[in-house]
Amino acid sequence: MVHTDDNEKRNEAFPSFSHFQQPLQGLTAQVDDENLAQAFTMQVDYLLSFDPERFLVEFRRNAGLDTKGLTTYGGWEAGSLAEDNPDDAEYPADQELREKTGDLQAISSEEGRKEKPLRFTGHYFGHWMRACEHALHSSNINDSQRHELAQKAASAVLGLRETQLAFAAANPEDAGYLPAYPVAALPGGADGVMVPFYNLHKVLQGLIDLSSVDFEAYGVHNNSEKVAEVALRTARDFAQFISTWNARNPDVALLDTEYGGMNEALYNLALAERKRGETDSQVQADARAVSTEEELEQHGLQTPEQSSLQAPELSAQHAELLAARTAHLFDELDLFIRLAAGEDCLPGLHVNTTIPKLIGAARALEVFARNSQSMDGIADDIREHAAKLHIALDQLPRYDMKQLDEKAREIYRADNLTPVSDEDASLVFGVYFAAARNFWQLATGPYAYAIGVPSQAEHFHELDHMWAAANQSGDEDGGYRNPSTCETCCAHNLLRLSYLLMSLSGEASYANRAEVLHRNAILGSRDPHTGMVTYFQPMRAGYAKVYGPARGEFWCCQGTGLENWTLLGQAAYFSDGDSVYLARALTSTLQISSTMTLTQKDQLSQDGTIRLTLDAPAGTNLSLKLRVPDWATSMVVYSLDDDLVLAPRESWVHVHIEAGETLVLNYERAAKAISHEDNPAWVAFQYGPDVLGEALSDSDPKANYQYGGILVRVATYDAQTAQRAKLTVDEPVEQWVKQVDQHMKPVAQQMAQPAEAVQQSAQQGSGARSIPRFELTGLAGGEVRELQPYNTLHDSVNAIYFDIEHSE
Repeated sequence: MVHTDDNEKRNEAFPSFSHFQQPLQGLTAQVDDENLAQAFTMQVDYLLSFDPERFLVEFRRNAGLDTKGLTTYGGWEAGSLAEDNPDDAEYPADQELREKTGDLQAISSEEGRKEKPLRFTGHYFGHWMRACEHALHSSNINDSQRHELAQKAASAVLGLRETQLAFAAANPEDAGYLPAYPVAALPGGADGVMVPFYNLHKVLQGLIDLSSVDFEAYGVHNNSEKVAEVALRTARDFAQFISTWNARNPDVALLDTEYGGMNEALYNLALAERKRGETDSQVQADARAVSTEEELEQHGLQTPEQSSLQAPELSAQHAELLAARTAHLFDELDLFIRLAAGEDCLPGLHVNTTIPKLIGAARALEVFARNSQSMDGIADDIREHAAKLHIALDQLPRYDMKQLDEKAREIYRADNLTPVSDEDASLVFGVYFAAARNFWQLATGPYAYAIGVPSQAEHFHELDHMWAAANQSGDEDGGYRNPSTCETCCAHNLLRLSYLLMSLSGEASYANRAEVLHRNAILGSRDPHTGMVTYFQPMRAGYAKVYGPARGEFWCCQGTGLENWTLLGQAAYFSDGDSVYLARALTSTLQISSTMTLTQKDQLSQDGTIRLTLDAPAGTNLSLKLRVPDWATSMVVYSLDDDLVLAPRESWVHVHIEAGETLVLNYERAAKAISHEDNPAWVAFQYGPDVLGEALSDSDPKANYQYGGILVRVATYDAQTAQRAKLTVDEPVEQWVKQVDQHMKPVAQQMAQPAEAVQQSAQQGSGARSIPRFELTGLAGGEVRELQPYNTLHDSVNAIYFDIEHSE
């Protein structure tokens, strides 16, 4: 092992511009952890159980096509006709519970369901498409599954294109629309349709993701055009529709109704179009033949008889610009500016509405950095909005454009017909990056519960309201009360924002918090027996986790849950082209080249170690960047030739691993107490990266729930069992909490082994993983409590936070 100490701690307000130009790329690894690999296989089987034609029923109806006698999947994915919305819920008690506690209009009133069923048509379909793409690019899927899943995903793409074209033929003024419901539902909803752009952005992103799939390589062919090209064309035409529709309706308030990640999806489309241009020399030649403004004007002035679908296809360069400009329609500048200026404006905001807006802000930077023209006019918009908010421009951060070296400036200015001034670019980069960073710092810091997730009843509350939100909102059955903390969608989206900011900046702090989110909130959200996931994860003791059914409901968290368990092999590793960054512990195999693989064995929960082995031709080595996580008091890297002792710091440590060598990363773990300002005696425990909890009593997840909101399953409260979450100590609570490390230890702690023995054991398979146990001592009367990682608590009433009280 060769150690190169060339990575100083990053203190810059902004990342170096080189990361904008060549951001760290997330690599996909094969998951070798037996439990997680099995979870992935279950998820692929679940994806294969869906028929895309049923997702398309409502699209076909609104396009005037035959619905083929099929029904929708119902629940949140319902259509406009009650007879087409089956009630496929699995548990016999469901209908009775819905009638007793569910949303009156959507559930308990049959007439209400027939007249105006509340629905989010298309949202789950979009998640399903995205999960298909994740699975198709995974090393864990077998060839048979990949072929069948590719066929289904291709059927979805071609079906959406068919409905889009049919709708355009019947409604040329709205050509390009994806007809999940009538256009009249935009943007605020109508006839039971909830948050229409939120639903459609998921379909749009699903198309963009599937445009990266080589369907033909998986044996799936389309007669006239490659399936991936159809996916991108369908997404492009939808972006054109939004631009044209908005121009016809300039007074419509696009941002007043939840629109999800529309800006992110459209910025992603811009990046996909740029990739198309970079790989198609003919398209690049065509792009130079017509000026950007001339071509966009031609497309913007189509008559109803000359819709965008009949016009010549936009060149990649101009399609990129169109997508970026359309994305900016959904940039919530008031929010960006307030956050960039350092204002905490989160209280009262809907958490899962807000996170995607800032993901969009971060994604926009990748687009702006590659083509300055894509941010033309945005600086003036920022100045205008700042004036309305009474925020002085000197309060807004700037990006130092002098950081551009000659090569970066060449990339930045390439193909720009009307370059943006450095002054304007400095303001745009400064506001967009600071907004995303400052939001992330708040959302994953003081607003987050122990498992890394903010939110109670789907919203941000005051900073000093964390204990109260989880304990003082009421334990009555139904509604969004005490059990409605830590929405799983929020964990999913915060994780994506963390990885994106890490990719842009290279800063290790993003990986530190992402690790807690993934290891606890994501891995803790799934029922290992059924593969189904939670909506909320209650932080108050006395509740069990409640999982959704496989059919019949399809809430938002079931949609993000589809993706979470097909993304297991992604974002554990990143690369900047020179080095591989170890971002997350995961028992896995990373194929770096045809002759080089890096294997990792994660035993952090068992003995505090990670083992890395390089399989490569003799004489070669790999440059690695290792992170000393903030939960470790120290870290020792063992190898055959020397040992490296490291102290915690939010940066990367540069080492080289030789072919055939095994590095053992041994982390010194310590117990950590987590509490909140409004009740310091309400405490959760973390040991290493794992938040711990206690199973207080058994629970039946098929019975112990009620409904709140729209078909959302929330846990019922067990007041008697909750009393067991009180811990009595013989010393002042504050003193006991400060010394918690003296009161927590693994039940069977394994000591670090000598390097040679550790290397030998590293070659063994992962095997079945037992559940680690931890003893909590220092309690009154000599009581000892046994805790375990939160992500292993499933069929039980749980305690994550405990009430600590002094015995006097």
